[in-house]
Amino acid sequence: MKTIPTLLSDRLTLRPFNLNDTKDVQRLAGDKKIAETTLDIPHPYPDGAAENWISTHLKEYEENKSIIWQLL
Repeated sequence: MKTIPTLLSDRLTLRPFNLNDTKDVQRLAGDKKIAETTLDIPHPYPDGAAENWISTHLKEYEENKSIIWQLL
């Protein structure tokens, strides 16, 4: 099983999302202004969508389809 790496530099850290991030994802994705600027974020953002989205990240990475990081 692959592990999504964390990238570190002097100026920033990029790390994989985890389920502790769901409240922040829900809040940000639920903002109408953010949803209006994306193709795939519905408004209103449904409960459970953040957990579902985060749960897809590892499989997508393992299949070499995508990698999604959170900027810290």
